[in-house]
Amino acid sequence: AAFPERSLSRVIVAAFLVGEFQPQDGKRDFTVVVGRFGANWPVEDLAAVLVHELIGHGVQRLMNRFGHDRPIDLECEARLWQQLYYVDAAMPQDTREMVEFRTTTDRRVCHDFRRFVAKARPGMMRAWDTGRPDMAGLLDLFQDYYAAARHTRKTGHNR
Repeated sequence: AAFPERSLSRVIVAAFLVGEFQPQDGKRDFTVVVGRFGANWPVEDLAAVLVHELIGHGVQRLMNRFGHDRPIDLECEARLWQQLYYVDAAMPQDTREMVEFRTTTDRRVCHDFRRFVAKARPGMMRAWDTGRPDMAGLLDLFQDYYAAARHTRKTGHNR
């Protein structure tokens, strides 16, 4: 197995490989390859990436979401799991890297989900905007967003 061709020019810390190295007994394996740069990262930083890959994308694999959903939604959900790790591990939230992570998550990767949250749960959105997100609650709400987004894609109508 190899990284996707489009990823060869980027620094890959870790990658979740869907469908690679599957056993013949029908069970699912969850394969994450840590690149040479990721292997040299501090343990706390690498742990966040592994949460993103194994928990975020692993849950999606268990729910058969790969190939059925928009890649941006898959990435948003995995980033929510990663942010939950950051909160639970009491990682400093004011570092440049953390601010960039949240900015990318909020403005690009989870933009559609944030619109959904603002409409469905304005109080939860205010907490997210002020830096005190209920990550477990957001992950639960993501399931509602996912169901609504899938319904819209299938029928062309909002719920």
